[in-house]
Parts: sequence; C-alpha cells; structure tokens
Amino acid sequence: EFGVLAVVTEDTIRLGAKELFRFFVDNGLKKFDLLCQHPAINVGRAEYISRDTQSRFLRDVFDLWLAEDDPEVCIREFDSILRRLIGGQHTLCVLAGGCIGKYFAIDPDGSVFHCDEFMFDQTYNLGNIRTTDFEALQTGDKIQYLNRENYLDIQALDCPWFSVCNGGCPKDRYINRLFGRTARCCGFADLIEHILLRLEENPNLTGRLGHPPLRRSPSLKLVERN
Repeated sequence: EFGVLAVVTEDTIRLGAKELFRFFVDNGLKKFDLLCQHPAINVGRAEYISRDTQSRFLRDVFDLWLAEDDPEVCIREFDSILRRLIGGQHTLCVLAGGCIGKYFAIDPDGSVFHCDEFMFDQTYNLGNIRTTDFEALQTGDKIQYLNRENYLDIQALDCPWFSVCNGGCPKDRYINRLFGRTARCCGFADLIEHILLRLEENPNLTGRLGHPPLRRSPSLKLVERN
C-alpha cells in the first residue's frame, strides 16, 4: 500500500476536481495529498498558484470525498482540518504552526536548512553539520531570528480561523512577499469554513476519523471562529 503526492496546478484546476478525484479512486489510489504548486525559484520557474486558489479547488474535492463515503479514501488536508475542528491536533505541518525549529532539511554537503521548502534561499541556511554541532544549529542565532520573523508575520495576519490554521505555512507568506502579494489570511479560510459547514450538516463525518458522531457538549465541541 502506498500514497500519492499530487501537486495542484492551473492545469489540474482546468481538468476539474471530479476528473482528478475519480482518477485516483478508480485506480485504487485511496491515500493522496493535494499539494499547492510553489514556484521553482532555484531553476527559474515562477509558475505557482496561491493557497486560496488551491483551497477553492479543494472545496470541490471535499464534496466528492464526502459523497464517496469510503473510509479508506484518505486525503490528508481534510483529515487534518476535521481533527482540528473537533478539538484535536493537526496531522499536517502547514496547519500545525510552530514549525521553525521542529523540521530540518540537510543538503548532501552538510548544510542544514529550516525545511526542504527553503533550501534554495541561504537566508534559511542554519549552518553546516560538518563544522557545527547539530544541537547548536537548533538553538543558534539564525533559528532565533527566523522564529522572530515568523512571529511578526503571524501577528500581521487577520484570519478568523487562526485557531484552526495557526497562520498557515511560512512558505506561503514567503511567496506572497516575493511576488508583492498582500494577504491577510493564510489562504485556508474558504476550505475551513466549507468543511465546518459540512460537519455541522453531518455530525457522522467524525466517524471517518475513528470518533463517535459529533455532539454539541462541553466535552466535544467545534473549535470556534476567532
């Protein structure tokens, strides 16, 4: 058994959510993630789609996933948001928050970066494990600086679903700055609101996560809008 990482591009959106979903499910590929296309800056390719564009596409995929009613079909983005909406923890790093200092990528030459998404930018190069102890890289001045910058970025957001998205992915904010795009939201708001609406309409949705049907009670309630 294996899963698929699929990148949502403009071509994917033109193809349509139904075509994409049916291709995977009809071919027995029941575990897949739908990633947002980022610009491949290191090779001079600027094509990308914004996170909010991806989220609008994922709303359509979510309704197809819901109608399929097959617990074996697992799409990580939906699983993570549903878990958080009922008070659980995220299973997806782009929504979990606090990622700087938790995830690292190591280049073959020993260079250590915060996340493989930033390996093209030396600003995120924390040092080299061939010359510096890894524990020192985890707590050094560079990682402290990146954490402060990320904190300031998050403070500038005005997302009503911050309790669910935790500010989204730092890479999305990086891309927005790079292309001069101002965004007051992580980009996931449309998808979160859509999933919440479906969850309120169908409390049995939590069964997909191994939980009993949702009940409005002090012990189990939906995460509220900020």
